[in-house]
Amino acid sequence: MLGLLTLLILIGLYFINSRTDGEYVRLLSAKEFILKQLIDKKNEEKKLITFVEKSDFYNKTVKSDINFQSYYYRIQESLLPAVSGDASSSASIVNISLDNKRLFKSVIRVNTDTALFELLRHVEDSKLQNTFEDLALESFSIKINPTYYEIVLTGIIKESEKKI
Repeated sequence: MLGLLTLLILIGLYFINSRTDGEYVRLLSAKEFILKQLIDKKNEEKKLITFVEKSDFYNKTVKSDINFQSYYYRIQESLLPAVSGDASSSASIVNISLDNKRLFKSVIRVNTDTALFELLRHVEDSKLQNTFEDLALESFSIKINPTYYEIVLTGIIKESEKKI
């Protein structure tokens, strides 16, 4: 009787053990599947985070963009047409810097005396108040061999209504 009872207990323990082993294997395979899904989603999450960061950078750049091309053309059209006739080809903007507060610094190179005097007269003209909030002659230099004049103008250009 004791042997039969022990045999029944061992058979019961075997079935319980085999069921728990099956449950363990099922849970282990489910865990592997979930971990694999998390790893796959992590790569997608990285791509999404990268996209959001790039999108934020783009939006910040667009908000702080000065629309340089439009302001460059306005500065060029306002300052260089003052040099007329044959001298017009002798004046050019060599360098220009512009920040998002519309502060600019422009280096203009002039090759002839006539063009230089016309440009200086034009810089003092009150018509430029339509384009510039502030305009000042920062420096003037003469280069020899070849001879040319460099004028550095600084100021604040008025805000442009049109965007390019």
